[in-house]
Amino acid sequence: MRLGRTALIFGMASVLAQPAVAGGWSDACDWYQNAVLGTRCAQSWSVGLSVEYSQYGYDRSATQYNSTSEDYYTSGTVAITPNNWLTLSFGSQFVDADRYWTNKGASYSSSTSYTGQQTLQANVNLVDTGPGAQRYVINAYAGGFVTPSHDTTDENDGIFGGITANGQWHIGPGMSILGQAQLQANSQSLNSDAYLYPHFRLLLSSDEFGIAAGPVFNLNEWLSGNQTVNSQTSNFWLGGTVIAQPFRSSQSPYLNGIILQVTGQEAVGQAGWVSSSYAKTDQFDVTGTVSFHFRY
Repeated sequence: MRLGRTALIFGMASVLAQPAVAGGWSDACDWYQNAVLGTRCAQSWSVGLSVEYSQYGYDRSATQYNSTSEDYYTSGTVAITPNNWLTLSFGSQFVDADRYWTNKGASYSSSTSYTGQQTLQANVNLVDTGPGAQRYVINAYAGGFVTPSHDTTDENDGIFGGITANGQWHIGPGMSILGQAQLQANSQSLNSDAYLYPHFRLLLSSDEFGIAAGPVFNLNEWLSGNQTVNSQTSNFWLGGTVIAQPFRSSQSPYLNGIILQVTGQEAVGQAGWVSSSYAKTDQFDVTGTVSFHFRY
């Protein structure tokens, strides 16, 4: 799901002046902890590539109209972490969209490609309690985005911000439970829309082997804007994710810095539709990401 178009600037001027409680605690950077817990690796940089497949449809039986949309999002990200509390990143997205629909028995299709969101973001570590039986990491972020105009859609830009709270609880040798709660919000120019995006994740982690898996829950909550009569106000997603550091024991800095993540989720509930005759059918989304991390 396209999370992240968020709007709450959490006092960035004051936040940037605050160091982490215990960030960057060791010269030996643990990329796995960085990925699953949001810790920082000072003087590091990363590049990432993700591919997302999203499918959804509309069913309007009253007018004999049905449609299915398949979207492919290819994204690249570059990030730099100069110290133990700040990460700056830039992301670029490209979209391939296919549409299939029937209208009173006749079938149609169309395809289009366009440049998607271009995003700049600053992420700040507010709290890191450091290694121990329990560990808590809190990060805040904010930034802006622009999606160039394409086809019949106008350019869209906006600002976003959010806060992420992570927790780790060790339950045995080399094993832990990882929890994450995140709240995002955004404001965008297209239709003057504003959204809220709560996110929750609970993972069982093998810290020794560098792999974690568990359920995720997401909510899209529309707050305000110039929406059409059929716009939804909320959408609930349930799925799962796997995060792995496949070469965790490797002595090679190039192999050791590889992180993989696969997330799949499906819409399990909707609310706020004004017209019940025009509803979305099954929606699901799968995203695969590979990232490469280095020290400098």
